[in-house]
Amino acid sequence: MGTGYTDLIGVESNGRPVVIEVKLSRNNEARRAVVAQILAYAAYLHGYTVNSLEEGPLKTSLQKEGHGNILDAVQAAGLENAISNGQEFTAAMEKSLSDGRFRLVFVLDEVPPELSTLVAYLENIASELVIDLVAVNSFDINGTQAVLPQRVTPERHEVMVKEKVTTDSAERFEGAEVFRVSIANAPDENQTDLRRLLDWCCTLESRNLAKLATAKGKSGRYTLVPRILSDKAGLATVWNESNRASLTLNETVFKRKAAEYLDRVEMLIAPKQSGNQSMSSATNC
Repeated sequence: MGTGYTDLIGVESNGRPVVIEVKLSRNNEARRAVVAQILAYAAYLHGYTVNSLEEGPLKTSLQKEGHGNILDAVQAAGLENAISNGQEFTAAMEKSLSDGRFRLVFVLDEVPPELSTLVAYLENIASELVIDLVAVNSFDINGTQAVLPQRVTPERHEVMVKEKVTTDSAERFEGAEVFRVSIANAPDENQTDLRRLLDWCCTLESRNLAKLATAKGKSGRYTLVPRILSDKAGLATVWNESNRASLTLNETVFKRKAAEYLDRVEMLIAPKQSGNQSMSSATNC
């Protein structure tokens, strides 16, 4: 392609393209380069139509897998139940490509602070982008190597969001009630996981260990954060994104407040992460 290749490209059930770059080198320059690479590829995709993608950059891959078009590939991946109308899916993807509405995913073995700051800044100013930072750790568990991908939420991003939403109270709420209401929109099979994580957070608050705050982000994404009362630092983030549950631990806070427990928590998460990423931590709450 004109600007090179990305490691992986996908599409969500709502039609939003996903660009994934993997940098598992411990070279800082390589990790910095991933930002330029993923933005260059997103810029390359911006303005494509679904048909031009199918007949251009993705043609060889689609043919190799025996798919006639992107919709066929998505349905073959077992997501047909997530797409109620093929025409609506294609139209939504068409609009996402036209608007530059992408999800960008950075996968690294280590996330340097300057990269966290840059990604937080980009997400804060670029309303059409959803950006995920994923750190990959591996553990040896009784002779079996387990790989734990963990979403990283930069602390500076939380600060910027808090400062931003103080002028827009509709986006941030005290307590867990708004998050609780959002669960009703999720499919029945996902509500159990969401409620389990909600109950864990509420237990922390009932024991006067944390204060809860809910935020409603872009594209209807809800997050619930239990903040430690002593310094109001977020211990973790519970996500209701696309009506699916996940849990992100704030490693910085764990290292500062309970460093001796971090390895134990990650070891508990790791085996479940490899089998069911979306609920890797919920059963351990």
